[in-house]
Amino acid sequence: MKKIILALFAIAVPALTFAEDAKIVQVYGPVEYRVNQNSVWQKAEKDTMVPEGGAVKSGEAGSALIQMENKSRVWLKENTALEIEQKQSLITRLALVFGKIKVRVPHLRRKEKFDLRTPTAVCAVRGTEFVMESDMEGKMTLEVLFGEVKMSYMITPQKGDKEITLTQGQFLKIEEKDKTGIKGLMDKKQELAGLQKWDPGISEKDSVADIKRKELDRVQIRDFSKQVKNTEDMVNSFMYKGREADIEAGRTLRDVHGNLVRVDQRLMRPDGATLQFFNLVKRTVYADYTSPAKGFTYNGGVVNNRLDLLAFTMQFNQDLPQSISEWPSFFEENDVHADQASFVFANKTYNDAIFFTAEGYLYDNAREELVNNTNVV
Repeated sequence: MKKIILALFAIAVPALTFAEDAKIVQVYGPVEYRVNQNSVWQKAEKDTMVPEGGAVKSGEAGSALIQMENKSRVWLKENTALEIEQKQSLITRLALVFGKIKVRVPHLRRKEKFDLRTPTAVCAVRGTEFVMESDMEGKMTLEVLFGEVKMSYMITPQKGDKEITLTQGQFLKIEEKDKTGIKGLMDKKQELAGLQKWDPGISEKDSVADIKRKELDRVQIRDFSKQVKNTEDMVNSFMYKGREADIEAGRTLRDVHGNLVRVDQRLMRPDGATLQFFNLVKRTVYADYTSPAKGFTYNGGVVNNRLDLLAFTMQFNQDLPQSISEWPSFFEENDVHADQASFVFANKTYNDAIFFTAEGYLYDNAREELVNNTNVV
């Protein structure tokens, strides 16, 4: 019996795995760490490992960058103390004792959690970047740069909800522990202070250089232009060369205006890392029609053989399994994200005229999401 128990324990132990210690990857000026609450403070250096129960603090003009095993990063400004309360494979819990930090948390695994505690509140985050400032008396400021933060008060305020969600561009300022915080939209000064580089020892000029570069640098426009050209070629090819038999294999429906339509939908794999979804609609007659449902009303006169196309393309950073049934486990077990995506809407009403509009998105490594603004595209 004892052997059986020991065997079961041996099987169960791997499931209780602990994650790697937090790592100080950059340090500048006076920065110290301790391995637990009973140990003495020691000078922190590059590549210093801080275990669960340990802490890091920066002094006057000191700063540091800490990285977790799940690629989460925490930047410490001067006069800041941060505790590593819990660090396991699926749970990261930090505590900001006092000072100011910036936190960037990637999109975590489904069961993974990342919490940050202050004397005033607890914040649950994933796929988020935010700035937090707190003191030991309970004053706290939270500014969300990207994603969203779900915050719960440690002490339920006299008025308002115990829990609150802040999304991108919002801030919350709390003056006292038992008082409701003031919520609002960040101004340009707050955004600039949060988005600039926080690397330890970086000059003020260099800290904002990256933002200015993104505003002026349009190198990736060339790649996007190529994709737009490919999109135009795809639309022309699909509209003009599509066989009638392909449409005939679709379904017969009526649109919101009462027009009889043929619909063809396809999911295609141009290559192992790319998915394309097409929705092609053909209307043999497109007459004036006023919908009783008060939908869009077409008033352009009768059009014969109108074609409408919706095309969605997404390219991932690695090849996907051939079988769709394997996708859920594949996305769960691997670091997969979309490198780029495009949406194309097109219609052909005459033999020599095609109208289309398109949107392109590229992956932003800093934000870890697809973005279609000019800073990325």
